[in-house]
Amino acid sequence: MVGVLLAAGAGRRLGLGTSKALVTDERGRSWLDRSVAALRDGGVAEVYVVVGAEAAAVEAAIPAGCVTVLARDWQEGMGASLRTGLDAVQRYSPDADAVVVMLVDTPGVGADVVRRVVAHKAPNALARAGVRRCAGPSGPDRPRSLARRTRCGGGRPRGTRVSAFG
Repeated sequence: MVGVLLAAGAGRRLGLGTSKALVTDERGRSWLDRSVAALRDGGVAEVYVVVGAEAAAVEAAIPAGCVTVLARDWQEGMGASLRTGLDAVQRYSPDADAVVVMLVDTPGVGADVVRRVVAHKAPNALARAGVRRCAGPSGPDRPRSLARRTRCGGGRPRGTRVSAFG
């Protein structure tokens, strides 16, 4: 199981003036650090962090043991970052049986949510779990697990849903 953390965004829509990865919570812990910890504590052994905006500063803040991937086309949107991360996993971890995809700007997602997604890993399944945000606009935070042969799918915004393909 490999994790891809999408941390390339600039945070312009949030009016942050800094990369979303570098935003800190009330205790001073960065969203980047929280997200990597959630993936690792949730059962993901290897974490790829996709960077873009303020790449050098974000890379310097990435916890030890993560693989840094630069999305040169990050300004094209999340799809470009996702493609870059999945391409890196395919290139450097070709034996990975599944990928958990997480967004860095989902500080309400902890290891418990990641564990729910990991628990549904299967060769032909897409699992999606969500939680309500702790603050800000209401809506789901969604880490996703993509089986090796699965690159699309759906699900509900809360709970865990598994869809089989094949």
